[in-house]
Amino acid sequence: MNKENLYRCHYLHAITHDIMLFKLIPLYDQQINYTPGQFVEAIFDNGKVLPMSIANIPNSDGELEFHLRHNKEHKLAQDFLASLKKNNTVYLRGPFGASVLSKAVNASKLLFVAGGTGITPIKALLEDALLIQKEQKPMELYWGIRHAQDAYQEALLMSWQQQFPFFSFELVLSDPQSYPTWRGPVGMVHEYVAKKYPHFHDETLFVSGPFAMVKAASTLFSGQGLKTEQFICDMKLD
Repeated sequence: MNKENLYRCHYLHAITHDIMLFKLIPLYDQQINYTPGQFVEAIFDNGKVLPMSIANIPNSDGELEFHLRHNKEHKLAQDFLASLKKNNTVYLRGPFGASVLSKAVNASKLLFVAGGTGITPIKALLEDALLIQKEQKPMELYWGIRHAQDAYQEALLMSWQQQFPFFSFELVLSDPQSYPTWRGPVGMVHEYVAKKYPHFHDETLFVSGPFAMVKAASTLFSGQGLKTEQFICDMKLD
């Protein structure tokens, strides 16, 4: 059983109408030690838990960054944010998950496929690969968003693309009617990736997002030659 650690919220900011970015710091030297790509669980007083992916690489003060969607389809997230605003503290448990860079040591190329706030753990993975591990394998990020304003990390991704010639990213808009002047790719992000890679070889894919998208991606990619060990995610898809 993972130990519960008390954290305090010291930053809370709405980055879109239904996505909140917040940062937590540990109290009483109860820092959670984790590997980029992992997640933690927020513990409610009633025993419920909310899994939350960590968006940043480890740092000296133990600060954790999270991006949380809180629309009407995510009632537990709404309850969590209401409690956090009221109490300013939360118990976390973890880390959990195995979607880490060490799973891709034999890959010739790293592909990151994110749906919505599935970008959260992938941001941490990219920070680790680009800034810490100094990885120089080709890396491609495909980020599926519903509306253009959901691309809240675009400026950061553009800066990385300019700084690292082996990194590139594309935004894939699933609802082009919401943005008539959109000139980028449209449709479902996993289907777009499948068209670009009709036959997989020795790439490794990190996939994060809504369950339906991740499940569909797993089925689609496996039919195009991707082996189970090349598809990295922390969801139970069976």
